[in-house]
Amino acid sequence: MENATTEPVPMVYESMTWIIATSVGTLSLTATTWMLLVLCWYGIKHNKFSKSDHSSYLLYTTACTAAVLTFLLQALNEVAFNVGYSAGTDEVCNVITKLTVQVYVEATSFVYLFLWVKQYCLYQTSLLSHLYKDWIKRVSYLSIVLMVLGLNLAGITFNVLNTFGSTETGCRYVDYYYSWPSIAASSLNFVGDGIMLFLFFYPFRCSNQPIHSPATMRLLKRTAATTMLCVVTDAIAGMWNGLVLSTSNHISLAVYGFSATVNLLAVLLTFETWIKILTCPFHHRNISNT
Repeated sequence: MENATTEPVPMVYESMTWIIATSVGTLSLTATTWMLLVLCWYGIKHNKFSKSDHSSYLLYTTACTAAVLTFLLQALNEVAFNVGYSAGTDEVCNVITKLTVQVYVEATSFVYLFLWVKQYCLYQTSLLSHLYKDWIKRVSYLSIVLMVLGLNLAGITFNVLNTFGSTETGCRYVDYYYSWPSIAASSLNFVGDGIMLFLFFYPFRCSNQPIHSPATMRLLKRTAATTMLCVVTDAIAGMWNGLVLSTSNHISLAVYGFSATVNLLAVLLTFETWIKILTCPFHHRNISNT
């Protein structure tokens, strides 16, 4: 026989939001764990963290940092999906939700920092260095400032304004949900990403100084495409959490987590050897390309 003290218990595991969030979260955690392991494995095996190769050192360090933060985000999400169903857990809900939001902000910041470093390294190559004028440099710095500073300010504002507590369906905002920081972050990201995309496509518009290397063109196009993927996933996550209210935080956190996993995959896809990175535990050949 059900009573008031046992009723919330089956709701934890039978509610559709919990099932969806946990399924998406488990998938995201599994994929993120694999990408973190192979990035570190490949980077260590092929000496990519050596400071003697400045470009590889910067790229693999920022990529692995983004992977570690994304893994931490997925782990926190799994905890957040399973707390906040009983009285007296308001503080736990508040802390875990805000910590998850801040880790998402930092993980996304490092993804964009990686893309910015990738762009910088491309512009330092012999084929593109003549295009790296002062105005390009200023515009490039503007893009990363808009993205990283905008994300962090929005995350801090979101956590200051919102309070989360326990309910019978899990952690949820208390009294009123301030959604505008999520929308503001998405808007700033859109502007910053637009500037970054412009700088990726700019070399193709310099018809008087064409790029003769097919490999460089492919790398530029692939990095631009992965940047666009980040733009789309972050916009969807930001707008979802800014406009869609739920009976718990489950779906919102799952959307953020999935977005972060897609962003990490986009980071891996920018490498020419992305297939070999993803499968490196299964082969032992020496690979020289980056």
